[in-house]
Amino acid sequence: MPDLDDNLSRLSNEDILKAMQDQVDKDKMRILLKHDIEVDKEGKASVDVRNNGQNAFNIQVEYYLASNNKQLYKSGLIPPNNRIDSIPFENLPDAGSHDVRILYNIYNEEKLVNTTTIDGTINIS
Repeated sequence: MPDLDDNLSRLSNEDILKAMQDQVDKDKMRILLKHDIEVDKEGKASVDVRNNGQNAFNIQVEYYLASNNKQLYKSGLIPPNNRIDSIPFENLPDAGSHDVRILYNIYNEEKLVNTTTIDGTINIS
């Protein structure tokens, strides 16, 4: 059996815990989006969807009316360090406040890995 290397240094418990936390943090997703959405007369929605630079995955968002499941918008992929400020909604109901479901899809390099559903509201002027 070989001898121990002369260049070894012992890891402290603090170093080990930090390394473990760093690994856990790599797998966390930080979700940043507005769930109370203002829609102007032209159908432009102020959504402020952000894929934080700390996220390791691409995201995609989809908006649906809760009352009839009609799709309002489906984004393309949003890589880390990118955002969408406003989008054109389709299939809008009449003016007023309406409940929506927001699907937050998470993709690795090859496929969809997770979906989170967030309840929201659109306010149409």
